Amino acid sequence: MQGSGTVPGVCGALEALGRIAADLDVIVITRGGGSSTDLAWFDDEALGGAIAGSPLPVISGIGHEIDTTLPDFLAHTRAKTPTHAASLLVDMVADFLERVDHLATLLVSGTAPMIGMRRQSIEQLGRAAHQALSRRLERTGARLRESVIEAVSSARGRISLSLSAVGRLESVLRAVAVPTMLRPVSNRLDMIQTRLRGAVSSTLRDGNRDLIGLQRAVASADPRHLMRRGWSVVRNARGSVVASVDSVIPGEELSLQLSDGSLSATAGRVMERAGAGESTPGGSGPTDNHATDGDGAPGSRKTDGG
Repeated sequence: MQGSGTVPGVCGALEALGRIAADLDVIVITRGGGSSTDLAWFDDEALGGAIAGSPLPVISGIGHEIDTTLPDFLAHTRAKTPTHAASLLVDMVADFLERVDHLATLLVSGTAPMIGMRRQSIEQLGRAAHQALSRRLERTGARLRESVIEAVSSARGRISLSLSAVGRLESVLRAVAVPTMLRPVSNRLDMIQTRLRGAVSSTLRDGNRDLIGLQRAVASADPRHLMRRGWSVVRNARGSVVASVDSVIPGEELSLQLSDGSLSATAGRVMERAGAGESTPGGSGPTDNHATDGDGAPGSRKTDGG
């Protein structure tokens, strides 16, 4: 590339590349070695202005290492030779890829532990929710199946009785040959059919209402709801549920299951029995003996029993 067409050719190429700058990263202007006269065609003001106004960085690699032209001073980077220009591009790409790999490694090493902990937490919550839902559905499903079976059985009984009545009317219609009797019987049949449809609809509505009531009853009897209202489950040292004061021995270790955890307690003396205001044997009246926890501090629940 030399001669009078050098400047117009290079400037035209720079202008064309500038129009597609969004698809490019860099522009390289190179020419192999030559005489000073051959390379002097690049020492042009118009060419320098085109390089300075380029929207992309320009690498200049014109001539040999000892040669210097105007583009070398206006370009983003000066390469000693065309081969050096190519080497610079390769090194830049390699450095960029190495940095991307390094940043990716830092990103993975920084986020992997957190992602692992979050995944483990989600899996634990999922298992707990699945187990609780399964138990709940199993209890509710048993009651719903019983209610549905009862409702269907009742509906079938009513339908069977209605169909029997319709059958009897049909037999009467077949036996009667007088045309004047057909119209009243037909009206009677229509009325019975209407009642039959109403009975079936009523039975289904009643069954659906009963099912809804059972669902609400199951939800209200959930032990977790009762515990959140202040109820607790008392168990003895053998793990059995304490249902009577007569089954508790003073000084016996007890455990109280609450809505958000459990407490240990020690059974004290009998305070009073439910529904009885008279004094307990051996004393003048109810005493303020509470169940205590393992450190002897008063617990949150009184024990009524022996």
